[in-house]
Amino acid sequence: MPGQSIEQDEQDADPGEHHKGAAALIAPYRNGAVLGIFLILLVGGLKLGQALLVPVFAALLTGLLLGKVQDWLERLGVSPALGAGSIMAVLLAVVLGSVRLLFIPFEEWSAALPEIYAALKRQLLSVRELLLTIEQATDAVQETTGIDASGEAMAVSAPGILSGLAVSVPATIGQLVLFSGVLFFYLASRSRLSKQLAEAGQSYPSLSNFKTISEAAENSVSTYLSTVSLINLGLAVATGVLLALVGLPNAWFWGTLAGLLNFVPYVGPLLLTFLLLGAGLLQEGTFLQIISPALVFFAVNFLEANFVTPTVLGRSLLIEPLFVFLSLGFWLWLWGPVGALMAVPLLLVIQAVVSHMLSKADF
Repeated sequence: MPGQSIEQDEQDADPGEHHKGAAALIAPYRNGAVLGIFLILLVGGLKLGQALLVPVFAALLTGLLLGKVQDWLERLGVSPALGAGSIMAVLLAVVLGSVRLLFIPFEEWSAALPEIYAALKRQLLSVRELLLTIEQATDAVQETTGIDASGEAMAVSAPGILSGLAVSVPATIGQLVLFSGVLFFYLASRSRLSKQLAEAGQSYPSLSNFKTISEAAENSVSTYLSTVSLINLGLAVATGVLLALVGLPNAWFWGTLAGLLNFVPYVGPLLLTFLLLGAGLLQEGTFLQIISPALVFFAVNFLEANFVTPTVLGRSLLIEPLFVFLSLGFWLWLWGPVGALMAVPLLLVIQAVVSHMLSKADF
């Protein structure tokens, strides 16, 4: 019958309509799922490729810092290869000189670690007595009430920092060679690559966008790292002078260490504060004299972090502390201490990419 035929046609058409409706509802979640899978695979690839990617990323970030110097040398008439080689030679001399200056004091203070540990034990005797009193009170409560208030014993062991940082010699040499090679060829070819990208960008707009992003990232990273390097140099000098005034041995060593560790936000200054507290325990004197090295550095770092750095960098290069902390935690988890050193420069690169994408977006 005609009525039955129309009803039958509507029933036959229903599955397709339901399928389209379900697909429309699932589409946003599907895109999110694809993005989530991509991010998981990206993080896994970064983790698995750590041995290869860490020296490459470190070389490229160093190249962004030294790119302006390379441009200056080329404007003076120096060939790209000679300019890159000169920069590499100066960089190597600075690294070797720093290692030479820091090695002997570091060896002395690392040999004093058992003494620092013993001093900490002596200072914590009162805390231990308090814990024993609490334990006795807990046992008395358990015997009286029948409630098991005991907990698992806490074992305190020194972290295996040295063993965690130790790597095999061949792997380290290979990573240094890779770092040096990538840095040299990046510096030597950066002007030629920039010209080629500019020419290709006329035919391929995506390459023009890449050139714009790379230039913005280079400006941000080079300005940030050069400015922070000068700030940390001043921090190192101020810390060394003040520590010498309070009578801490090898004050210039601690000042240099303060400048180096300050490249790692939050974690570096906190680590040095604890190290200076341990060094102060080896000195004889009153309680105030013992903690004075740590207090001095804390005061200097507080002034630097809250007044000097924000004033010098200005608003253009300041990043939200939350993003800095998240980037630091992520790269520290992913690549260890080297990742922590690269956390802020990598965040600046990501910020340049996101800013460019938002400027091109049509809202």
